[in-house]
Amino acid sequence: ISIIIIPNYVITTSYRKIAKCNNFLDNIDGITMDQAKLAGMKAEVKTIRAFDYFYLAFLWGDVPLIKNVLTVDEANTAIRNPRTEVINFVINELTSAIADLPVTRPNDQKGRITKGGALGILGRVYLAEKRWSDAKQIYKQIMDLNIYSIDPKFKEHVLKMWCLT
Repeated sequence: ISIIIIPNYVITTSYRKIAKCNNFLDNIDGITMDQAKLAGMKAEVKTIRAFDYFYLAFLWGDVPLIKNVLTVDEANTAIRNPRTEVINFVINELTSAIADLPVTRPNDQKGRITKGGALGILGRVYLAEKRWSDAKQIYKQIMDLNIYSIDPKFKEHVLKMWCLT
């Protein structure tokens, strides 16, 4: 695999997902449905979009911050936004989404985003930004949900993974 193919793949797939999220968010309000369900769906999509923007900004710094569906001309003239603007967008998106995400989901919805998942992403953003006290506060919120636990064999697994045992 070429060293050029992997970054192009990451950028392309990230912006494809972002475009799908933008399309959803630009059009979902035209659907008549239960408002709580609508808010939850929008929160999931905002979380996905925020995660992709965090990943892009983490890897490449300044990237185009596209928040709506674009015309071809708009897409062809998109410019890079400063990394700080992208990260602030990510933090705001995650913060607003967290309020509308459920703490748990039924078994038939495993894999869908929950409050703890979005909090985990936000905590990771704060760690990458060296905002230690913000990260600590977010991870404390995850612990306070009282639904996650660390595998008692965590240390053993890590040592084995790194061939230290």
